Amino acid sequence: MGPLDTIVNDEALALATPVAAFLQETGACPDDTTAHMGAAGAQLVGYAIPAATGPCAHAMARAVAVGFVIDIDDHEDQAPDSEESLHRLIRRATRFTTIIDAPETGRDDPNPWTRAWAHAVHDLRACAQPAPWQRARDGIRAYALACVQEASFRRTTRLPSLADYLTFRYALASGRWMVGLAEIAGGLDLSPEEMGSPLVRAAEETALTAAFLDNELLSRAKERASGEYDSGFIPVLLAQPQPRTLHDAIDTTTSVRDQIMELHLRVSAAIHTHCGPRIHQYTDALGHLSAGITAFSRNTLRYTSSEPHDKPPLLSGPTPPHRPCPSPTLPQIERWARLVT
Repeated sequence: MGPLDTIVNDEALALATPVAAFLQETGACPDDTTAHMGAAGAQLVGYAIPAATGPCAHAMARAVAVGFVIDIDDHEDQAPDSEESLHRLIRRATRFTTIIDAPETGRDDPNPWTRAWAHAVHDLRACAQPAPWQRARDGIRAYALACVQEASFRRTTRLPSLADYLTFRYALASGRWMVGLAEIAGGLDLSPEEMGSPLVRAAEETALTAAFLDNELLSRAKERASGEYDSGFIPVLLAQPQPRTLHDAIDTTTSVRDQIMELHLRVSAAIHTHCGPRIHQYTDALGHLSAGITAFSRNTLRYTSSEPHDKPPLLSGPTPPHRPCPSPTLPQIERWARLVT
């Protein structure tokens, strides 16, 4: 089994029904969506976090499912431009981060999604070492801030800048939270020095960013069908002064994704040469996480589409674009490349 293969976690996949029951008991989502959201939580953990077992797998699947239910930015699509919706988003983001810092404060909250989130993260915290839990908490805070940032873009009819896009996407897609879950599931308690290595940070960012670009390509049909505000890489490319067709933008996105995945492979090889076995284990977990997120994106009902052209071939290694397409110069890619040059 290679480090960029999906390892299916059957124990986690089997949690769809109990996670749906949890969502129903807490009132976190309507009865007609509990099965779908329960399956989504179990599937993401089942595809992306093979090391999650026992109470840890259950806690993660519940936390991920509740995250889908209360997805901060998705809640804003009902009235995206109103001042009241902005106030609701800020209150929701504040409560979301408060609960992860102190889950016990939300377990009796009158709001059902707050109660569900509090119960889920309380159980997840019990599975984690203090340092990985702190890193996962920081990831939730980064996600909440990115949701507020996206709300600002939406209300001013703007998009993220091309230069800042990959950093924005990593935060908005909960990249730091997801790598925290992988660390927790692996029972790792890596030191600040190990986790602070530029190579390790680059391994995290390249693994997850490649998967998030896969997710963007796969979710295009959902965004288009619902008319949602789309702050994705394709709209950002189309907004650039250099003329691009939609097909060009899709090809460029695929090309950038492939560049990032190639850099991940090079960063991982450097880590295996220069770092110790615990970091090797963590880096391998990042590869499985990346491949699993892509597998989840392809298989989840959230992005199911009857339009086959919306689903490009997605593999765990670099894939050639449909036709030669120049890639933009992005500062994050240049930074990662300098580490392995």
